[in-house]
Amino acid sequence: MAVPDRDHDRLWDRGRRLASGAPLMLAWLPNAVTTARLILVGPMVGCILAGWSGVALVVLMVAALSDALDGWLARRLRLETPLGALLDPLADKVLLSGAAVTLGWVGLLPIWLVVLMVGRDVAILAGALAFRMSGRAFVPAPSRVSRLNTLVQVVLVALVLSLNAVTGDLPAEALSMGAWIESALIGAVVVTVVGSALTYAERGWRWWRAGAPPTEGTP
Repeated sequence: MAVPDRDHDRLWDRGRRLASGAPLMLAWLPNAVTTARLILVGPMVGCILAGWSGVALVVLMVAALSDALDGWLARRLRLETPLGALLDPLADKVLLSGAAVTLGWVGLLPIWLVVLMVGRDVAILAGALAFRMSGRAFVPAPSRVSRLNTLVQVVLVALVLSLNAVTGDLPAEALSMGAWIESALIGAVVVTVVGSALTYAERGWRWWRAGAPPTEGTP
């Protein structure tokens, strides 16, 4: 028996009721913030390639703050829409994948870790495409493990950029501690990447067999 897509309907209903939830002139604001986060990926990648790790770190932090801001605006102004539900996780994936690939390219992250991080996102997008091609609606909703994975990845990228920016100014003990923390974060990324991938795979398989579209929510 198909499960009704209540959360998907709720998002569409909120989209139809923009005028009642906030001034119409502000309807564009959350998605504009998300779009700005996407645009920041280019400057961040360029700064990493140029060796400006400190500047890249600042850009990353601005992008991370925009992630919290667009979500807060959407909830505060009652502007949670299907477009926003798609753009927000997409912006996160592009930001972190862009950072990981570039850091791997310049030798600041191990290539196997980059492949694992990006491969998970590619697998999720491939699953979403499979649902779309089958004519079913798909509203990606991060699980708790996935949210933790995103946070750990941001912290790892920020730490790598920080250490690279101040390598020549830190004593050996501080650098050793930083390297230890980096190794611990890499382990946490591996665990949460695998855990979130298995969570999405289980959810997708369950919904696929049920013949119903996946809904927003945490299993």
